Amino acid sequence: MMESDWNHDAILRLYEDGRALQALRLGEEALPLRQWPGADGRILAARVASRLGGERLARALILRARRAEPTHARVHYYHASYRLSEGGAHAAWELLRGFEPPTDADATLRADFLALRASLLATFRDFERAEAVLGEADSLAADRPWLLVTRSHVLELEDEYAKALDAAFGALELQPTYVPALAQAAHLLHLQGRAEDAVDLCGRALETVEAVGLSALRATLLRELGREDETWAELDRAERLAALADSRFARWIAGERSRLAFLRGDDATALEFARLVETGFHRRLADSLEARPEGRRRLLRVPFVRQHERTCGPATLTALGRYFGESTEHLDVVERICYGGTSNYSERAWAEQNGFVAREFTITEEGAQALLDRGLPFAFSTVEASSGHMQAVVGYDSRRRSLLVRDPWLPYLAEWHAPAFLAQYRSSGPRALLIVPRSRASELDGLALSDAELHDHGHAVEDALSRHDLEAAYVEYHALRERAPEHLLTRLARLALCNYEHDALGRLAAVELLLEAHPDAGRFLLLRLMALRELGRRAERIAFLRDVVRRPGSDPCSPCTSRRSCSKTRANSTPRSTSSSARCAGVESTPMRPGSAHESRGSAAPRKRRASGCASPRASTSRATSSHSRTSRCAPRAGSRKRRLRCWRGASSGSDGARDSPRASCRRRSRASGAQMRGSPCSNAPGSCDRTTRSSRSRRRARSRAVRASTRRARCSTRAADARAPRSGSPPRHGPRAAKATCLARSLAGANSPSTNP
Repeated sequence: MMESDWNHDAILRLYEDGRALQALRLGEEALPLRQWPGADGRILAARVASRLGGERLARALILRARRAEPTHARVHYYHASYRLSEGGAHAAWELLRGFEPPTDADATLRADFLALRASLLATFRDFERAEAVLGEADSLAADRPWLLVTRSHVLELEDEYAKALDAAFGALELQPTYVPALAQAAHLLHLQGRAEDAVDLCGRALETVEAVGLSALRATLLRELGREDETWAELDRAERLAALADSRFARWIAGERSRLAFLRGDDATALEFARLVETGFHRRLADSLEARPEGRRRLLRVPFVRQHERTCGPATLTALGRYFGESTEHLDVVERICYGGTSNYSERAWAEQNGFVAREFTITEEGAQALLDRGLPFAFSTVEASSGHMQAVVGYDSRRRSLLVRDPWLPYLAEWHAPAFLAQYRSSGPRALLIVPRSRASELDGLALSDAELHDHGHAVEDALSRHDLEAAYVEYHALRERAPEHLLTRLARLALCNYEHDALGRLAAVELLLEAHPDAGRFLLLRLMALRELGRRAERIAFLRDVVRRPGSDPCSPCTSRRSCSKTRANSTPRSTSSSARCAGVESTPMRPGSAHESRGSAAPRKRRASGCASPRASTSRATSSHSRTSRCAPRAGSRKRRLRCWRGASSGSDGARDSPRASCRRRSRASGAQMRGSPCSNAPGSCDRTTRSSRSRRRARSRAVRASTRRARCSTRAADARAPRSGSPPRHGPRAAKATCLARSLAGANSPSTNP
């Protein structure tokens, strides 16, 4: 057939009615998918490919359309959506900020642009503006179901789950077969503990709808409910619908079949599919299965409590409290202990003040299994360079050497390979917190927990500092140092004391001791960078940054790269849902929901993800707890920018002449060292500074005073953040300066996070 026989409108109607396979067949009767004509044809081909499991093909088609017609409004919209999934919300916002659809463009397209802006504003937590933009979109296309799906996403980010579900059902009233609304409604039903209703909703829809993502979501829900046989049959349907599936989707299918076969006792099939996945996580699981023919599996029914913005700690403590039958309310815990995240100290203090026996310890495989065998789940913290996350260990599998984890952000059970996880987070312990009602305290008798006594001393140091009793804090610190002078907890206690006393030199020394034991820990690398900046050691800081970004395996988005490259820090696709750090830690991923409004970490369909510091995560499934530190702004320097650049270039090039004059050398040394900020004599040319004019000396003195004053202001701005204990659920930062700081954190940590994908 010829291009003239290709009917865009007929194909689009089939696609929007949820019949993507029929749309593909109708279009390919005239032309192959990759040759669908025009910008609108390529965009429609990308949408069909995404609905049928071909995420990579969809993105390639969008980029091809962008290259062919970069000014086309619809192409620009879908390219911005692509950038949202690949580069994150800030990259998509930058792309949209300088573009407005033509005034004569279709009202539906202009409404979609406004909906995308509203979604980005909600991601940045600007809900007031998001609501205003959505209202403007409604005035253009009030009967468009996509606008209601976007509103549902915004309400979910506001933690208004009931209202979000109503909006999703409102979209289904307008169009019962609308795939994004079906996926969003099923996801929200699951969040509210109505997994059976979500399964029924997806099952009824899949009788007429052809969407791989919806089938994958139903398979994941069935697996969570323990219905393995039905899950296997649903995976068969997903494979039949995935006419354009790429290798990522095939790996996800193999991973799901491997787990199901293992749960059904078919080790041979489980090993066969695990080898097909070809990821480190599944390779390690296959090796563990072959090495351990016998073992046991234990899973405790800890309820899921959905966290709000930066409340992973309170949500996890609430879930553990409810497991033990205590009437614990999530938001009550938030009001008492959460402020921009939750510190390790406040989590334990809350438990001890509310009828629990609390024990902190370092996780080991044997210790975790011993606790879970006694029916005692526990919380644990994972620490990244500038963020943290708290989750709960609720089970284990000794044959697979895995831990079963309940994440407060995701309603799906995650599985972490224990040896890889413990190695990944060795620089933070990983620290765990066990809380048990006082009525069950006897269950802890005879239980040896790793480093529990050292954690008690560390908590005592934090408790004394919270009461401003420095003498008692030093008593506990010396007791800790006598017991374990080289231990991680001892060095962290020293760092806490230096933070409390605002001892910049002591803080730098404490961080360097931590780096001796953990030279690649992103958290400590970032703390050293901050300490050098506070001391004004610019040259040393630059050398340190260059060393870090040149290390093998460091993130290519370094602080030395351009602003454009700083947006390239997030990458996700259909079955890939964990961050690189989570994958290194051996976290099993679950697929995204292609066809829903947004992707999200660990969900079985593209769910909306808020811009929370908790990860999940994205890590991911590895969103982590503790250690959020805010960096102060660089101190402004007096004098023109060009003169400073000439001075710095002369110092770096080592050339002779005016740029390397004795006077310039004196200024360079004065600026490079905060300890000599008051201006030391120039050693390169003794007496040369005496030959300067009075006005030159006055300018130098004024410049030095300005630098000292701004340095003091910068120090004051960091004291509040530095004095606080590490916090879980630390917040994200936005804007050009914040984007570069976030890129630095990811570069030091070597981790990416998941992002949304419309």
